[in-house]
Amino acid sequence: MRCKQCIFQEIPSAASPGNDVRIEICPTCSVDECKISSSKGKKAVFNIELITTPIQRLIMECFPVKIEWSEVFGRYLVATRDIQQGELIFQIEPIISGPTPSYTEPEWLCMSCYKATKKKTMVRCSDCQWPFCSSECAEDEVHQEYECLVLTRAKVLPEENYQESITLMQLLRCLLLKNKDPTGWQQIQSMESHVEGRKNSSNDVWERWRKEEIKFIRETLGLKEFDDEEINFVSGVLSMNAFGSNDIHGPKHRHGSYLYYLGAMASHDCSPNADYEVDANQDFNLKASIDIPKGTQITLSYALPFQGTLLRREYLKDYFFDCCCNRCSDSTEFGSYFSALKCASCENGILLPEYSLHEESPWKCSETLCKGLKSVSEVSAHIKNFETLRESPPYVIDTKNCLVNIENLEELMEKGKPIFHPNHFCLMGVEFELINKLQYYLEIKQIPMSWNDRLLELTRKHIDIGQKIWHGWNDRYGRLLFMLQSGLLNSLSTKCQKDFGEKGEADTQRIIKDIMRVRNEAKNILLSKPSGSYENQLGLKLKLIMDKEATEADLIERLKKL
Repeated sequence: MRCKQCIFQEIPSAASPGNDVRIEICPTCSVDECKISSSKGKKAVFNIELITTPIQRLIMECFPVKIEWSEVFGRYLVATRDIQQGELIFQIEPIISGPTPSYTEPEWLCMSCYKATKKKTMVRCSDCQWPFCSSECAEDEVHQEYECLVLTRAKVLPEENYQESITLMQLLRCLLLKNKDPTGWQQIQSMESHVEGRKNSSNDVWERWRKEEIKFIRETLGLKEFDDEEINFVSGVLSMNAFGSNDIHGPKHRHGSYLYYLGAMASHDCSPNADYEVDANQDFNLKASIDIPKGTQITLSYALPFQGTLLRREYLKDYFFDCCCNRCSDSTEFGSYFSALKCASCENGILLPEYSLHEESPWKCSETLCKGLKSVSEVSAHIKNFETLRESPPYVIDTKNCLVNIENLEELMEKGKPIFHPNHFCLMGVEFELINKLQYYLEIKQIPMSWNDRLLELTRKHIDIGQKIWHGWNDRYGRLLFMLQSGLLNSLSTKCQKDFGEKGEADTQRIIKDIMRVRNEAKNILLSKPSGSYENQLGLKLKLIMDKEATEADLIERLKKL
């Protein structure tokens, strides 16, 4: 049922999002039919007629967010009540979605679920001959109702310039919404596209790609009913607002791009208070990373939080704004020194930008008497040179030889230590790869205690620094906690084999308490992730362990049997 005041509703099991039922405004907007219980995973549907005007303020007392507008942010989301850490703020279906190929690893993608599929085993559509991973996906209604007829009529086969054609498939689907789904088309028309910004951009990639899009839609497919301006606008909406699949580590990773009306309204912050996942049903799940007080803006990070300020702000220029968030405004990045360099002119000084938000600001030494100085171009060159080295042999990750990787990664970090602060994102990126390798080796074979100590050292460091730059629950924090409990358990197992019950009893008890505490938090974070994701699988694995070792006494009993 839908309340006209709060606009959002539960979706009855027998109904579809397009067939909702309206009711009158509920008394004080608080009847059960109107409430959305995030713990039950209800989906949000909204009355498009009420929110097409950007400055329209929506009163949604039952729903945890409302839409506000300002000259600076445009439309943005604000919490209507206190939201708890880990809470599902809302879940919403995409307006439209489409496949997005990997240019580094060209693959055939299923046109329905966007999973990579092999040419030998894929199922082809009987009409247009485009690929699917299974006969069930080949029955996908979106494909049949949208692009299938167009591709068949234009005789565009996947073998003909596949990478370019598959990239433009979501653009095609969005344009076809105009006649097939007027509500979806209306939602797209209300979104930001930055058409003028793209036209005036000095980046000639925009212009080259614009011409390719128009040629594909109007000439290759013969859809003359869409003019250049319409194509440019929809392309801009997708560039500015679409979300990608973010479970890049999971076995069910899908190479998809998804457009969500409400999801696109979350504003940016380099240290966000929320995170999102796209689940196997293509639903957008927005969750609170920290406790969010009523009246607080809901934020996501459009850039990678684990990059330094120079790289993040440069990337965000593609969204046509200069980020001035608290993290970007603080040259130390909340005391993490995530972008700091070592000063070559003195022993203890570190280089930081004098004016963090000024692009050409010089980087000066923190020591008062030191005259150490670097230009921003010199700082950028250090970063670029290190990243080039990282992507060159012998430092490229070798999945078949874990031992060599560990030695090479340690060597690579030694090369960066004279240049970068120990917490610099370049070094910590290599360290995170090393943590993953040590964890992998710990699971397949008992590793030397020196390696286990290194795992514990790096994991604790990354938890500390990571919580400074992105506080609260997120994928990396959950994974690091899982690795920390693995390292602690391995350390404890080795310790108990030597002196359990004889000495070090207090230290043993402390480690056991740490393991139980870390496991509880890791489980809560990891199990909140979508089913089938890499993080959720880690959570299930941890839950099985904790079911057997539910108490400290259970863990001690297990250790006694070693």
